[in-house]
Amino acid sequence: MTTGEAIRGFCQECVSSHQKKIIENCGGEMVLATKKLCALFKYRLKGKGNLKAIRKNCVECKGGSYEGVEDCTTESCLLHPFRLGKLPGDSMGVHGRLILQNRFKSTGNRDDKGLSLSTGNRG
Repeated sequence: MTTGEAIRGFCQECVSSHQKKIIENCGGEMVLATKKLCALFKYRLKGKGNLKAIRKNCVECKGGSYEGVEDCTTESCLLHPFRLGKLPGDSMGVHGRLILQNRFKSTGNRDDKGLSLSTGNRG
C-alpha cells in the first residue's frame, strides 16, 4: 500500500463513505474533535501521499504525543505502517534521506575518501 492509498482509505473511513463527492466535501479542513486543520485534507482525493502529513495526523490522534505515536498499537489503522514518518522497512526515514541527498550534492557524489559513490573509483 502506498502513502496515497493509505490516506485515501483513512479518509473513506473517517467519512464512512467511498463516494468521491462525500470525501471531496468532507469539511476536513477543520477537524471537529481537535479544532485544528486536517493534515491529510489536501491528499484525500489524489496524488502521492505525504509522510509528514501522516506523521502530523498521528501526533494529533495521540494528543500531541510523539511517544504515543511510537507506542501506537492500533494496527488496524491504515496509517499505522507510516506513523513514524518512514516507509515500512525504511530505517533511514525522510529526514535521513534528505541529509544524505544534500551531502551527495555538496560532495559531487564522492565519499569522504574521494571515492566515487557510483563506481568506487578515485577520480
